Amino acid sequence: MLALAVLQREPHRVIDRGITDLSSSYPFARFDAAICALAQRLRPGGFFAIVHAHYRVEDSSAAALLDPVADSPTLSGPLFDRDSRRYVPIPPSATLFVRCAAISPASSRT
Repeated sequence: MLALAVLQREPHRVIDRGITDLSSSYPFARFDAAICALAQRLRPGGFFAIVHAHYRVEDSSAAALLDPVADSPTLSGPLFDRDSRRYVPIPPSATLFVRCAAISPASSRT
């Protein structure tokens, strides 16, 4: 599966205008729903790569299903948090993940 530039909206406008809140044009909930849908379709052991996005996979509801690959490149900014506000400073964010086994509701990961 390959999708390019579908997890961000008007990146040049966001940068050029110094937008600090994306809630009106691309709220986190839309990104979160897309990441969850994609993660559910991956088989355990499948890879998920994200290069251009306004939000971090690590902040998504699907983060428990996706393990970051060590030493993968990081997303470049600007990046926004779960409240659709710009991160300052930008926290590390992986671009390559592997789908782990499904987690049962009774278990938890550390």
